[in-house]
Amino acid sequence: MRFLLLVSLISIFSSSALFATPKYLESFKKNYPDAAGTKLAACSTCHPVKGKMKEQGPFALDFKNAGHNFAKIADIDSDQDRFTNFEEIVAGTFPQDKTDKPNIPFLIKQIKELKQEVERLKTKVKE
Repeated sequence: MRFLLLVSLISIFSSSALFATPKYLESFKKNYPDAAGTKLAACSTCHPVKGKMKEQGPFALDFKNAGHNFAKIADIDSDQDRFTNFEEIVAGTFPQDKTDKPNIPFLIKQIKELKQEVERLKTKVKE
């Protein structure tokens, strides 16, 4: 009985959920709703080493230094891979991992879609 209790306590206190901050993950999903349901809607977006929630990647450190404001770090490149955090999140790649980069065809498609949306809005404003 004691052994089971001990094992239970160890598993509870060593759980990554204990160190995770769910409110930041929820805030991320609220700021980037298209990322919900993707690999980015997980603790690994900020914590690159599975099971070591105290270790933070560059994206998490930038988020922390920006007062936990995602908008303030959208236009910077936390992982130094030449893509902004926003570009990476939209592309579904980790903004804390410089080996996980958006592919160029995806970005070109996104740019075309944005241009079309801008033109649509311009037309709507003129009406």
